[in-house]
Amino acid sequence: MAKLSKWEQSAEALRGVLPKPLCTRRCELLPQVLEEWERSALGEHLSREPRADFRKRIKKRDTVTKLARHLHESLDNLEQEDRYAIVLQMIRAEGSTEEVSRKKLVWLTAWLKYLSEYLAIVGDVQTTEICKPGPGQPRNVTACFVLQDAAAIFEWLTGVQATREVDRDTGAEIGPFFQFSSILWPVIFQKGTAGLPSAMKNWAEWRSQYNERSALIANIAAGHPGWGLFTPL
Repeated sequence: MAKLSKWEQSAEALRGVLPKPLCTRRCELLPQVLEEWERSALGEHLSREPRADFRKRIKKRDTVTKLARHLHESLDNLEQEDRYAIVLQMIRAEGSTEEVSRKKLVWLTAWLKYLSEYLAIVGDVQTTEICKPGPGQPRNVTACFVLQDAAAIFEWLTGVQATREVDRDTGAEIGPFFQFSSILWPVIFQKGTAGLPSAMKNWAEWRSQYNERSALIANIAAGHPGWGLFTPL
């Protein structure tokens, strides 16, 4: 007997914990859907930069823009003779022993002015606004995007809305979607179910507040129309 792939094994385990009855056709397609998920979306989710690293990069960029803005303002406030003086110092720093012609002096002074203008452009770049995460995104964005996709697969497979359920007495995560995610989580992150309860809470809050949904199944269906993903349950 041929060895089952990790997603075929996962599909078998998932079918075992889901409420019955299940659509036979969709159960058969589940391994293909999981494999396509890994190929098309999981890699992007898992390559997302941690927030701490993101903040460090933004801090470096902000430092550059602030310095550029400050240098532009300083150059812009110089008198013409001061510009000439800086240009002469630049030429001497290059080790040039040739007599500096007025034409070259004027040209380099103009270049210094252009440099100041480019520094103004750099100084106006809002790196934080360009690169910041979307509104309301939780600290562990990767985990929430994975759960968004998992919810889309769960809902496609079962016809039941994915929800977070908590035991009233213990506060532990329970329910079909948590069981479903508990099987996928170790395959994706390779560390058991560590981090899943916290991710479930963040995902549920994010979904409740912003009503975001994954387009994973719709995208897979568009890319593989012959699969018949939307065969009636």
